[in-house]
Amino acid sequence: MGHGPNGTRVGKSHPSENKQNAGPYSNNGFQPEPFTSHLDFVEGGEVIYTGSSSKNKNKRNVPNGAVGTVVAKDIKRLQKSSRSTILVDFGSHGARYVNKNCLMFPSDDEKCMKKRLDSPPVILGLQSDRVEARVKKKEKNMDKTVESIMKKREEQKDYRQFRKDLLDKKELELGVEISRAMNDPKNVKLRDERKKINESIEEIKEMYTTTKEPLTKLEYMKSKIDGTHNQEQLESMFNVHKDQDMRRIKLLKQHLLNVSDELKGKSKELGNLEKAYNSGSRSFFMNECASPHDYRRMVHEAWNKKPVPSNEPSMKYEIVKDDEKDEKKPVKEPPNMDLLKWGLYPRDVGL
Repeated sequence: MGHGPNGTRVGKSHPSENKQNAGPYSNNGFQPEPFTSHLDFVEGGEVIYTGSSSKNKNKRNVPNGAVGTVVAKDIKRLQKSSRSTILVDFGSHGARYVNKNCLMFPSDDEKCMKKRLDSPPVILGLQSDRVEARVKKKEKNMDKTVESIMKKREEQKDYRQFRKDLLDKKELELGVEISRAMNDPKNVKLRDERKKINESIEEIKEMYTTTKEPLTKLEYMKSKIDGTHNQEQLESMFNVHKDQDMRRIKLLKQHLLNVSDELKGKSKELGNLEKAYNSGSRSFFMNECASPHDYRRMVHEAWNKKPVPSNEPSMKYEIVKDDEKDEKKPVKEPPNMDLLKWGLYPRDVGL
């Protein structure tokens, strides 16, 4: 539908707009006759006013449901009204010119109700017999369908219970594996060794702090006094001893780095296992399966009642070499090949 000047609508209206008053609760179920002619309004006939509209804005002082009588129009006027405008005498409300769409006959309500009650239901169409046949066929096979559905439900129930038990078993096995890895003698030995190295480094560093270095120097010099060394020699010996301790710290740090790297690799594997074990989505099977496809295959193989997904291609392909192709399908020489070899065309020699 298009739009004219000033927003006016032109063209045919939308189909839904013609059904605004077709519902059973619209106007108390009354549907006005759309093809009522002005000739049906005979002088002296009784009509009922059904309300004002945009075509009859100046008659709003006439109440809805007012009963009136059709009267003849005055033909002595200079201009005449349209055929759709009916002159009605509403008694105390006076004689009014009313559009025929705002009027109904007293018998229209009864006729409309009888027509609605006698009309067939909407669901009964021209091919309703086909619908009934489909319904009967569906009801006939309903017992088999229900039986098949219930059987599949029982199978799925058994499968879910088996999968739950299998995952619980995998969870228990994973917990045992984590506990075994944490209590592994090699890991325990590496952790103890790392602890001892850290303690040794801290002990040496503590001896040479600003506050404790003089005391360490004094104790070392006392232990070396035997009457053969003077003060300068003792201080030189202490400096050498201090340099040896500093080199020892560097060696201990390098050893600590090696131990930490070895322990870190094992701790990373243990951390992945603990992460999978503590996962809320029960993904502790991911340490065995690389993808959901592998996971389903693992479960189906364990259950042994469902087809196991396969990674093999659905079609078989065969590679044939060019020599084999030539042997199987020999090349056919075109006709008149001898002429073509000598550069002669059949059309040139009259063939």
